[in-house]
Amino acid sequence: MHGARGRLASAWLLARWPLLGALVVTAFLLGFIGFSLAFAGQAAQSGPTSVVYLSLQLFLLQSGSVPEPVPWQLDVARFLAPATTGTAIVVALAGVFREELAEVRLRFRKRHVVVCGLGDRGTRLVRSLLDAGYRVVAVELDPASPAVHEVRRRGALVVVGDARAGDVLRRAGVPHADYVIALAGADDTNAAVAIRAGELASGQGPALTCLAHVRDPELCVLLRAEELAGGHPANYRLDFFNIYEQGARALLSDHPVVPATSSAPHLAVIGLNQLGQALVVEAARQWRAGRGAEPRRLRLTVLDPDVDRLVEQLEGHYPQLARVADVERVKTGFARLDGSAVTRGGPCAAVHVCIDDDSAALGVALRIRQCLGDSSTPVTVDLSTSAGLAGLLRRPNASGGLHPFDLFERTLRPELLLGGTYEVLARAIHAEYVEEQGRQGATAGTNPSLVSWGQLPGSLKESNRDQGAHIGAKLAAIGCGVAPLGDWDADPVTFTDVELERLAEMEHERWEAQRRRDGWTLGPKDIDARLSPFLVPWVRLDDDIKELDRQAVRNIPGLLARAGYQVVRGPMT
Repeated sequence: MHGARGRLASAWLLARWPLLGALVVTAFLLGFIGFSLAFAGQAAQSGPTSVVYLSLQLFLLQSGSVPEPVPWQLDVARFLAPATTGTAIVVALAGVFREELAEVRLRFRKRHVVVCGLGDRGTRLVRSLLDAGYRVVAVELDPASPAVHEVRRRGALVVVGDARAGDVLRRAGVPHADYVIALAGADDTNAAVAIRAGELASGQGPALTCLAHVRDPELCVLLRAEELAGGHPANYRLDFFNIYEQGARALLSDHPVVPATSSAPHLAVIGLNQLGQALVVEAARQWRAGRGAEPRRLRLTVLDPDVDRLVEQLEGHYPQLARVADVERVKTGFARLDGSAVTRGGPCAAVHVCIDDDSAALGVALRIRQCLGDSSTPVTVDLSTSAGLAGLLRRPNASGGLHPFDLFERTLRPELLLGGTYEVLARAIHAEYVEEQGRQGATAGTNPSLVSWGQLPGSLKESNRDQGAHIGAKLAAIGCGVAPLGDWDADPVTFTDVELERLAEMEHERWEAQRRRDGWTLGPKDIDARLSPFLVPWVRLDDDIKELDRQAVRNIPGLLARAGYQVVRGPMT
């Protein structure tokens, strides 16, 4: 609905003056014809200049005195002309006082998304959000930026100012928003936006989620682990994202890491820019997660002018990489690179070209495609900033097997971006709950919560998100923390019986506080009426209900592992 409304608003902004011009001409012509017919035969009144003058007066609510019967043309013009005048005045005033009117509208806007920064990435994200039906408020420092006019035309509201300032975020309606997305530029700028947003988060109603972009993938992982460990304000969730990490997942979802019939898969990555490095790590991670008892190792050929330093850096950050994959390094420039350098390790399941210069990247991809001949090996090339070059490859007669990949288009999507770490945890929590209830014989008929995530009521989704956000606080209570999953083969931490009981009681207290905050009261279970019989102290719960909380706690290490993190004992420094 909101997406259709935004498209209508955009169409009106484009067509309003031509449409009003057409209505002015129509009203004038109808008035001219009507007056000519009414005064036919009266020389003093029916002269061309007199008729023109009378027709123009219609726009000022002066319809003239004409004998009965009044021609229908004049009758229509009497209403159309002043209505057109009034509309033109309103449109003109709206243009003059656009900022003031936007401020008024913002006071009544709730449950919206605030996007901070209208650079290329921010503008693309606003487009995607509007197309998906979200209500969007954009914050941009530069009032002369062409993106300001573009997103307004598409239906977004814009606040001009520095997103690091609390008053600017307050004007953008952050206290009543669902999401704040910081894409304002440097990592420290985005971090400052996240801090200010947390200070403005409301203590009532649904939590505010802030997603801050961090360019360095390793720093992003560390910051996310720190945030998962707890310490955030009540009713506020801070998540960090990296488009290269998400881009690698999207690319490998198109071309999965799967074993050949008699050998392990062989992937080639040409260019170790940030996307290329993320691809190497994510391919190894997916191969390790999906191979089961498969003893074979993933084969990777990586090609870059600085390949030795970059691979050693990756293996230093991810020691498990060397235990999962055989990485063949090829030190080479890109100008004369051909297919023989790529296939020296054997036939490839896929070739991914990740070079920052789009023209150079496309040249390399075309040469590789020609060298591979009629091979079915897909060759992907990142052309994030060159829509024209990407368009050439999408034509019907384009080179087969060559696939353009737009990093920004694939990662700056609402379903990916808004599905951050807490969303991953929330979905996993619900999936574990459904499986556990199913093992105990429950059905959707006996338990209305046993439905897919998409069918789950919003209040229950929010409860799952809140449970995921509270993991760090529970772990801190028993002297544990959260860290990136450094060893993919390590056994997960298990809790003692004493720890389990304490954490289960904390989980119930969290659940009860969250329910009461959202307006639930004590009574027979009724999701629609927000009634629950379990809004009582821990000691008054039946043991089967306590067991649900214990099981939720037992699942914590597995839930964190799904998101790439682990429970660690001892204080985190």
